Amino acid sequence: MEHTPQKIEGKVPAKFNRLAYYDPLTRLPSRGLLQDRLAQALAASARSGLMGALFVVNIDNFRGLNDEEGPEVGDLLLVGLATRLRAVVHDEDCVARQWGDEFLVLIEGLAETAEEATCRARQLGDRLRAITQAPVDLDGYEYHCRISIGVGLFQQSDTVERVFRHAGLALRQAKTAGRDTVLFFDPEMQSTQDLHSATRAELEKAIFWRQFRVYYQPQIDSAQRVIGVEALLRWQHPLRGLVPPVEFIPLAEALNLIVPIGLWVLETACEQLQAWAGDPLTHHLQIAVNVSVRQFQQANFVAQVQKTLLDSGANPARLKLELTESLVLDNMGEAIGKMHEIKRMGVSFSMDDFGTGYSSLSYLAQLPIDQLKIDKSFVQNIPGKSSDETIARTIISMGQGLGMSVIAEGVETEAQCAFLAHHGCHTYQGYLFSRPLPIEQLESYLRQKAAPTPC
Repeated sequence: MEHTPQKIEGKVPAKFNRLAYYDPLTRLPSRGLLQDRLAQALAASARSGLMGALFVVNIDNFRGLNDEEGPEVGDLLLVGLATRLRAVVHDEDCVARQWGDEFLVLIEGLAETAEEATCRARQLGDRLRAITQAPVDLDGYEYHCRISIGVGLFQQSDTVERVFRHAGLALRQAKTAGRDTVLFFDPEMQSTQDLHSATRAELEKAIFWRQFRVYYQPQIDSAQRVIGVEALLRWQHPLRGLVPPVEFIPLAEALNLIVPIGLWVLETACEQLQAWAGDPLTHHLQIAVNVSVRQFQQANFVAQVQKTLLDSGANPARLKLELTESLVLDNMGEAIGKMHEIKRMGVSFSMDDFGTGYSSLSYLAQLPIDQLKIDKSFVQNIPGKSSDETIARTIISMGQGLGMSVIAEGVETEAQCAFLAHHGCHTYQGYLFSRPLPIEQLESYLRQKAAPTPC
């Protein structure tokens, strides 16, 4: 029998309705259906005066589980988590799957005041975390799940889009804060987000228009000779002038723009080494380049260093890469492997800010480090502060014992220099000798240092 168009039209929408509004894996409502529910909740809030909350729940390290155990195991976790989340809330509340490893929980009628609504929402957030932390049996594989939660409170004056934006922003902050936590949206988050967005645009523009500059701070030995320089980044903003790194590097790190910026600094330093190679005044100088965590973690970082050296023609022995303790300790096995590959090219390594982190002799002995750098936070208090004196002496002793050179940064007084020299540190960097200089001023400084002293 031939179906009439009316009958087809009557059946097809119901089928597509189910696909559009329900997730086939977990059988939870989809984001689209929850959006409709949220619109209704906002209307109900206008009538009752009661606030509600939208929770965005994300599984921590879900990609790692998928990569290690396969997507079928990941699907089992999603189904199990959906069941647990649904068990915590009331029947009138809504649990939905947004996408991937992200769920939504909509709670209505919490309280009239923001303080009380926040208190009740936090209690629920803690219950959600607690119930998901119990071990999950994934077809014989026991998994301990951790989740991050962002919460956006809402009232009658809000919109669906704003509530989703606030809860999503709170989730991103929870992830940034270390995961396995519950964070609520507050207006400062939006201000920070707006600032980050504006700064991202400014930094991207700075990369495109080549507004960054490399300044060089001399490194001096005990005979007052310049043995090298550290390359330090500055931003020559067209309106703000010279922007110091403390004002933009942390944001560049957070926005992942530090990778292209860091590569540009490395390329600039290597080009400068090649330019100095034929000059008797500068051919012996080494340039130290700071490497960020994100930059070092790039899978092609070793290849980038090699390509930069080949393209510039710079002598690898004149390049020194400065790493921090936290960078190395994040993934020590991988870090050591990369460092050895780069060492085979002829490049050396300095451990920057040494003494501010773990500073263990056991890990230090495993690293192909050529130099330890005493952090300026210790140098500024010597002589005089016994604890910092002890730390400085210990770092010098460790370096000597492991066959490493030691340099002190932030040296500003003759007394500091004398203390360091007395205890075996004979290389220095700081305002006592020179501030960071643009290349033209640096070369003038080098000529003055090399000029014979009149009798």
